[in-house]
Amino acid sequence: MRTTLTALAILAAVPAGAATLQEQYAAAQAAFDAGRFAEARSGFAAILPRLDANPKMKTQAAIVRSRMGTAAFGLGEPEAAVALIQAALPVLDPKSPDWVNAMLELGLTQEQLIDFDGAARSYRAVITATPDEGARLSATIGAARVLTFSDPAAARTYADEALRAGAAAFADKTKRDSYAQLLSLRGRIELNAGQPKAARVWLDKALSAAGGLSTRVSAADVRIRGDLGLAAFFAGDEEATRKYLAYTGAGQLPEQGFELGADMPLPSCAPVGAVGRDDMAVVEFQIANDGRVTGATPVYATSPTAAVEFAQAVRGWSWRPEAAVKLPAFWRQTVRLELRCANRGPAVVDRIAYGSASEAWLDRQGTVTDLPPAEAAALPVLRAELARRTVSDGVSSTRLLPVQLALIGNGVRTAAEAASAVASAYSIATANGAPADLLIYLRLRQAEIDSEVRAKGDWRRQSRESAQALEALLVALDREGLGATRGSALVAVRLASWTASNKNTEAQAAAYRRILATPSAALADGDQLRQVARLGLASIEAAARRIDTARALLAETGLTAEQCSTVPVPPTLTRATVGAADFPNEAMRWGFEGKVRVGYDIDSKGLPQGVRTVVAHPPLVFSEAAARSARDFRYKPAFRDGASVVCGGIQQGISFKIRK
Repeated sequence: MRTTLTALAILAAVPAGAATLQEQYAAAQAAFDAGRFAEARSGFAAILPRLDANPKMKTQAAIVRSRMGTAAFGLGEPEAAVALIQAALPVLDPKSPDWVNAMLELGLTQEQLIDFDGAARSYRAVITATPDEGARLSATIGAARVLTFSDPAAARTYADEALRAGAAAFADKTKRDSYAQLLSLRGRIELNAGQPKAARVWLDKALSAAGGLSTRVSAADVRIRGDLGLAAFFAGDEEATRKYLAYTGAGQLPEQGFELGADMPLPSCAPVGAVGRDDMAVVEFQIANDGRVTGATPVYATSPTAAVEFAQAVRGWSWRPEAAVKLPAFWRQTVRLELRCANRGPAVVDRIAYGSASEAWLDRQGTVTDLPPAEAAALPVLRAELARRTVSDGVSSTRLLPVQLALIGNGVRTAAEAASAVASAYSIATANGAPADLLIYLRLRQAEIDSEVRAKGDWRRQSRESAQALEALLVALDREGLGATRGSALVAVRLASWTASNKNTEAQAAAYRRILATPSAALADGDQLRQVARLGLASIEAAARRIDTARALLAETGLTAEQCSTVPVPPTLTRATVGAADFPNEAMRWGFEGKVRVGYDIDSKGLPQGVRTVVAHPPLVFSEAAARSARDFRYKPAFRDGASVVCGGIQQGISFKIRK
């Protein structure tokens, strides 16, 4: 109702002679009311310059700008939404419904950006400024949500106030789900305050209000039951934990079940990052059809910092679209993962693909900027930019190259589009005199992507065929007089990686020796490609008991054990068996399946140390079992000359499946 009244006020303020402006506004407002936010934003944007140009229409311009912010929020662009709403607020009257609506929208948008402090200020401003009961209730509930982790006492006060203020409204049976969600929030506050027994009392009330345990499942039901599972776990009631989680459907998904994403970087543990090694969070989020994560929300966290850091990390994750759509849309609304930080040291070198000459040449062709951090969000931007440059500059323009290279390296692109992009990029680069190292890099990627296309998801076949293709490429480079180049050394590094996957130590060692034989004029002594070869060959030499040679190679690198995981030569996994005995009995009884990622360091004997579960679905079911299993993993020993830890920050996935 407030939206309709505001629309009439704007129209009344538009000069009578401006019929076209009125019509444009009405069309944009109709689209806004119907939730067609892209259309609404375009419509509002078309009339905004004329409103801004009229000093008498500053308020109307601010209202339109605020609506554009709401539309941006609805389109999943919270950063743009915040900028638009914040620009509108100073012009609006704090006593007006428009200001209240804008401030509430700002709070919601800040929540989505995990700016809980900012959201708390926005919600409190509404509570202070307006007598409107509905707006105050929305803001009070919002304040309780965003203060749950940083100030549980204040969150408790706001939630209790919301329960009192909304008592009459919640008596309406049509408001049952809203009432249940508020009770669940009240329980979640107690859970994060370290009071799981008190949390269960509130969550039991929420469950009752939602209709109890049944086969009826809504998103709200899944959240309440999931919260009860967490409270039961921290209260030490494992049987109830499994029961409530079973009623969420987590771990019992159809078809192939839940798969971890293609791009899921975790926050670094302190001191590199802000999260403590023992910190843990359970984060809920949604996965869009295109694989983007939307709406990440911390449910439980051991600290306010953990709540923010893990939710922020999840916002940048991606799934391959074809994997995302295999999971039913309903279950993609309420994905929950148990998360811990990754133990990794500072990076040695960020990029090793091609040398400085190639990078400088590419920079002159037009860079790709302002890409979203999530691979799935960046992919449509890259596709659109490639199409735009193709139309504006032509299919043979070098301005296509930076976009094509970014698309090839995107973690969720398809093999077919990568094959098309790399073939076009090589043709363009060759025709325009690109540096030799860049041309070699494109030939390397073409060989690997062609193997990826042929393998159709068969990793063993892709590994075998990639190694064969790169061996053939090195022969061709030698024949062409390009064997002693940095580009050739890069091909050898990739060949060593594929041969390691195929457990071909002789071919791996030959690739490393080839790199080390590259003249320093082509490959500098401190180049990361040379460092990769030294580290990899040192382990091979040590395994052959040529310790003096291994020690000399290691000394030349100057790397610490913690930096090992930043260089692509981690120790080779030789045993990673997870059997029926590792499957938790309760999980088996309730029919749970799970996906877990464990993190650890590796000692000089090839044994995992400091094993922790860093990602787990469903939360709290398979974490301990996965960590126990990973302690029995074995790696081919790597030589680091006396270091107790030879490689830090390793991660390995584990699947728990029930034979059907």
